[in-house]
Parts: sequence; structure tokens; C-alpha cells
Amino acid sequence: QSNIIRKLDEGTLLEAQKKVGDWYEVAVQTDVGISVVGYIHEMFVEVETAEEEKTKEKEAVEQKAAEPELETSEKQAPRLEPAPASKLKGLVLTFSGNISMNAKVGDSTFSRTPPYSYMDIVRDNGTLTMSRKPTVFGGQFGIGYFFSDKFGLYFTAAYLPKSSIDVKSAYTYTWKFPSYAQNSDSTEWTSTGSVSSIPLSLDLCLRFRLAQRSLLTIQAGGTLFLTNADFHQTKTGYGVASQSTYQIIIWPYIYTITTTYADWYLLDIKAGGRQTIFGGNIGFEFEQMVGPSVGLIASARYDFAPEKEYVWKLVPAANYEGQFGNLSRTIASDQSNLPELPQIVTKVNFSHFGFFIGVKIHL
Repeated sequence: QSNIIRKLDEGTLLEAQKKVGDWYEVAVQTDVGISVVGYIHEMFVEVETAEEEKTKEKEAVEQKAAEPELETSEKQAPRLEPAPASKLKGLVLTFSGNISMNAKVGDSTFSRTPPYSYMDIVRDNGTLTMSRKPTVFGGQFGIGYFFSDKFGLYFTAAYLPKSSIDVKSAYTYTWKFPSYAQNSDSTEWTSTGSVSSIPLSLDLCLRFRLAQRSLLTIQAGGTLFLTNADFHQTKTGYGVASQSTYQIIIWPYIYTITTTYADWYLLDIKAGGRQTIFGGNIGFEFEQMVGPSVGLIASARYDFAPEKEYVWKLVPAANYEGQFGNLSRTIASDQSNLPELPQIVTKVNFSHFGFFIGVKIHL
């Protein structure tokens, strides 16, 4: 019937000073940290001597040691150790596939107004419209050397297959005879071409550790583009005019007859060739180590190159037939009377974005 001075959790160990009837006298701390003497009934306690306590502790240790190990499924997953800095130094090889936008190809225009004194108008103009596939799939090989776990040099050689180019030629020919109405003829054709490049890059690399086995590398440097362009348009126009004079004798008179013609020929033209272009690149690479010396990589890079011009040239033919049937031209053996092709220039930019996925090996 006395006041309760403290409630204790089951399993609390108490040291008894003495026993008074059915009650043990014990010292306990109150909530405010003061030591007081209280009594607990024997029905709520289990008595242990100091020797029994030591024996029980020893038995518990021995029992735990004798227990079988947990099954693998119940074990805690082994902790992945960080990729050691020693493995991140030295030679590395990479093999990856890539998807890139190969090149940007511009359109071309041309026009001519050749002077013919006997014609009011002779004019032709045209447009070469270049349409390319947006992406190409290729591959890349890389070899690098890291002087520490952070700094290194990296050489890569990427292969970008030929990207097909559709070349649409639109041509308009306009002419006007004196005292007659103006005439015009328009038509268009489609042909094909291609562009390809092999970028060779040498970069400085700066590498960071994102997590225990995750790495990020930032790289930048120079790029040498080995390029090839091949454009061919088998049909485009070339407008001409001609005047011929001949005499008819009807005795006693001589009549002079002058005839004026206007017509246009089909021309076969081409442009392109191999060029070596110097540019640069910047990009980053994410690597996830999956073994002591192997990592999976995903990277993105932008290769930039200055724009290059390709001048279209005439593919000579033995003769040219007029499309209206009025005029024809047979080419001299020295090709001195070939059609004079107007200057047609196509600009190509081999700059591109590339995305790569592959594997890196640390040697």
C-alpha cells in the first residue's frame, strides 16, 4: 500500500541489499537522477547470484558461436569496395557503338543571263536541294593513358558510315523573242549522293568519382576529320539561243532569211572529293565499374569542324541534244565548245553530335 516510486521494464537487473519478508530492498534512480531505496515483491523477480550471471553469459556466447550460418539469401549483401586508385591509373581501352548526325549539307542555287543581241530575254536558273538521313550508326575505338586517377590523355577513332543524300535539281528556262510573248519551261529531277567521315581525336581528360564504383570523365581536345563527299546530279539545264541566216534566190531577187532558235540542254554535273579538316571536340563519359578492371560506359560528344565548299563541275559529253529539238551541239575534240557551267557551290559542315555505349578495360 506504499507509494510507487519507480516502474521498471521487464528484464531490468537490480542489486538487492537485503530481504524483508517477501520484499527485496533495492536502490534505484528516479526520473530526476536521485538514488532512492525501494522494495519489490519476490513474485516479480528471478534471483541470480553473480556466479550464475557469468555462467549464463558464457553459455550465450558459446550458443551463438555454435549456431549455423544463415543461408546465402539471408546474408547481408557484400559491400562493394571502391575502385582502387591504382586500377584507375595506366592504360585503358574502349570499344563502343555510336549513333551520330553525320553532316549538314546546304542547298545550292545558280542563274545565268547570257547576252544574245537578237533576243529580248534568255535566262535560266536552278536550285540543288540536298536532303540527308538524320542519323547514322557506327563504332568507335579508344586508347588512353591516365597519369593518375584524375588526369589522362585519350585517343579515339570513330567510324561514321556513308550517309545518303538526295539531290533534287529544279530548273527553269525563260526566253522571249522580239515582238513575241515571254515563254518559260520548268522541270526537276532527283539523284543521289553521300557523305562520310572518320573523326580522329586526341583529348585531355579530367575524371571524377561520383560514387564508390561510378566515374565521370570530362574530355576536350582536337579532332582531325577524314571526310569524303560524293554528289552527282545527272540532269540539270543549260539554256541557249542561236540565230542562222541563209539566202534564197528567186530570179531576179535574192532573199535573206534569218531564223532564231531558243532551246536548252541536259547537263551531267558532279561535286565532292576527299578532304582533311581540322576541328575540335568536347564531351563527357559516365562509367560504371562492374569488375576490378572492366566498366560499362555511356558518353556524349560534340565534334565541330569548319564549313567546307564543294564546287560542282561539268561531266563532259560527246554531244548535247536540245529538249525542244531545235538545237544540238557536237563537242569538239579539244572540248573548246563545252557548255559554260555557272558556278554552283554546295557547303558541307561535318560537325555532329555523337552518343556512345560500350565497354572500357583498365589494363
